[in-house]
Parts: sequence; structure tokens; C-alpha cells
Amino acid sequence: MLRKDYKRLGILFVFLFITWVGWAQYTVRGGSGEPMMAEENTPYRLQVYVVNGMNDVEISYTSSTAGDTHQWYRYKATTSQKEKVASTQDSPTTSTVRNIEEGYGYYVEEPGGPILYRYVWLMDYSKYLFEANPLRVAESTISCTKVQLTGEEPMKAMQYYDPDGRLHTIKRHFVVSYTTLQWVEAEKRFVQITHQEEVHNPFNDLLPAPLMDTEFTLRGDQFAEHFKIERPAVTDRYLAVAIEVHTDTTVISRETPGISGSGASLSSPATVQFRAYANPVATMFRWKIWNEEDEDSVQNPLVRQGEEIEYTFDREGNYKAEVEVSGPTSLTACAVTSETYSIQIDQTYLDAPNVFSPGTTPGENDVFKVVYRSVNNFKGWIFNRWGVEVFKWTDPEQGWDGKKGGKYVPPGAYYYVIEYTDSRGKKRVKKGDVNVVRSKTIHDAVL
Repeated sequence: MLRKDYKRLGILFVFLFITWVGWAQYTVRGGSGEPMMAEENTPYRLQVYVVNGMNDVEISYTSSTAGDTHQWYRYKATTSQKEKVASTQDSPTTSTVRNIEEGYGYYVEEPGGPILYRYVWLMDYSKYLFEANPLRVAESTISCTKVQLTGEEPMKAMQYYDPDGRLHTIKRHFVVSYTTLQWVEAEKRFVQITHQEEVHNPFNDLLPAPLMDTEFTLRGDQFAEHFKIERPAVTDRYLAVAIEVHTDTTVISRETPGISGSGASLSSPATVQFRAYANPVATMFRWKIWNEEDEDSVQNPLVRQGEEIEYTFDREGNYKAEVEVSGPTSLTACAVTSETYSIQIDQTYLDAPNVFSPGTTPGENDVFKVVYRSVNNFKGWIFNRWGVEVFKWTDPEQGWDGKKGGKYVPPGAYYYVIEYTDSRGKKRVKKGDVNVVRSKTIHDAVL
């Protein structure tokens, strides 16, 4: 029973303690504009306030109990070296300390109060003003993908000590803005945008290199914005060096099964149109095409110049294609290479039917056509039994409809001769016969 009573008392003590700590508070006034709480270091119950100038700056403390005199202290680096500070008791619960000095932590030891005190650290922002003018792009750090800003004066760190003597740095927030380009895949073009990026140290943080000539504007920090004393800094016009390239392809031969990084196969001859899109810095486009299975081709790829090129693949193999994009001669170090495309050209295959029925079943086996893949320089002839030519064609996609002079030929055996070049460049000939079959019930005109 006694143990339960102690437990209840313990819970009540914790509740009263939390209530006291939560209710007791500091109020900071003075300076030019409203003081700003820069940071709340919760583990140390420490609030860091920034004021703009020390004119009439004061700190008031309001406790949860009345009738006790507050004793104020301050510390420079640790509370083990605390100093007493004179204060004015404004009311039974509130006291105020004036003649505040910047760069100190202040706190109250209240008689009968908790062991865990609350602290306030004061900073005068006028001592930490950041003047970036003249703002420039650091020439020594220019790279193809990142840029860095620089100025005449380094930025002074805003630091404070916690009660145990640990040094902390307040993060300052600046915003750098500049125009650049952004690729819109759906529209296949670059569009101009304003890029904004938050930085903590404008002279240390790296920024994405812009894709167009632009000016950089630096605004901030958050305290200058709060006190309404921002002085934006602007660089001279920066000449862009970064290059970004995007590509696509279109198969414009008679068959278009597709082309992609997955290696979709094509039938030769396959003419592919390659296109490159780059930001205005780019002036030189150098396409390279090679056959992975040919060592000489790998070592000495075919090279074509231009943003847009066409190439006809008429040999079987696994090909690769990519484009190298660079700027003027002085910017060749920033050249970039696109993704690599895979193009697979199939081996040759050709076959022909041995029977068809023109005019009998429209749309079904009523045209003599070859089945093929990767056939080049195609020529075909149809002869009757006496060797008379009845049809000639040069496109393997086309075929014979069983007519000569606009009339169907008589049923029976006919002969074909096909000449072509295969996907290895070898000339071939295919010969055979085909039977023309027609029903006796059909009375279409024949020769």
C-alpha cells in the first residue's frame, strides 16, 4: 500500500515539474524589428534568439510561482563559469534583465525551482551581415555539371555554446535562383525555367550547372528576410558550358518492328533515322555506329556528323549507335555521350508458296507472295510453261495476283525465278514452280 502511495506522489511530482518547466518562459524584446528565434536546442532547453542591433534589448522571465526573487546568470562558453546578472523584478512572477551583451547565454535560477533550467542565447545579427557583392561564379571550380559562387568576403559563422560548453553553428538559409533549360520528353524539346535552390553557405555549396547563359541571384539569409534588410546580389552574365543531350530513333524502312535498348530485331535493309536534341551550348554532333561482332568495326566505327542522320543497315549483326555532343572547340572538355542504342539485323530467310488460287477466295491465298526476312536487291519473274514472262516485280512486299494484261491466267503450273542479296552480301537465286488453282464454276475472263 505504501509503495502505491509513493508511486502516486512520484507521478504527481513529474506532472508538477513538467507543468512548471512548460509554463515558465523567456520573452526577448528590443533591437530593430521583432527578435527572431533562430533555433531551439531541445536537449538543453536552450532557445537561440537573433536581434537586429542591441538597442533596448531585454529579456524577461515569467515563472509559475509568485513571491520569489529571480537570480539571473549568464555564461560565455559554459555554465561552470557563470556570472551573476542584475535584474529588475517587474511583478511577483516576472523579472527583466537589461544591458544585454551579444554572444552570451542567459538563464534564471529560481529558489525552489527545478534543477533543470531553461536558457536563452542572444545574437546580434548586425555582426553577421553577409555581403556577397560583388557576386561571381568561381572560375577555378567551373565544371561541366556543377558551378560554385564566390565573393569578396567570407561568411561569418553564427555560433553559440550550450550549457555544457559544446559549440553549435546555426544553419543559414539562402536562395540562389537562375534561368536554365528543362527537357520535356512528351514535346521533344527544352523549355526555359527558373531554378531555385536553397543553400547554407553560398560560397561552399555546389549548384547544378545551367544549360543556358544566365545570371545568378542570391537572396537571404532567413534573418535578413525576417528583418526586411535583404540585399540581393547578382552575378555578371555567366556563359554556360554544360551540355545535355536526348535522342530518339525512327525506323523508316518498309518494316517497322521497332528499335530500342532491348535489341528488337529488324529485317534488312532497315533505314533508321537518328535524332539528337541538345541545349544551345552544343554545336557539334558526332554519331558513331558499329557492329559488335566485327572487331574492325568496333575499333573504327562509322562516323556521321549532324543532329539528325539516316543510316541503312543491310548486313546481319548486332549494331550499336550513339552520339557524342560537344560545344565550340574551347568547350570540348564538356562533351557528353548519349545512351547507346542496340539494333539487331536478322539473318536472311526467303520462301515461296507452291500453290495459290487467284480470284477464288479474296484475301486468302489469292496472291503469290514470298515470305522473307533481310532480303536486299530483290527481283522476281513468273514464266508460263513455254518460258514466256507473265509477271515481274522488285518489291518483296508485293506479289502476283494471277493476272496478265488484266486477265487471269489459265490454271496450271507456272515457274518463278527470284534473285536477291542476302544479309551477308552474297547474291542468291531461288527457283521453283507454283500451281495456279481456279474453280470451274468461276467464269472470270482468262487469257
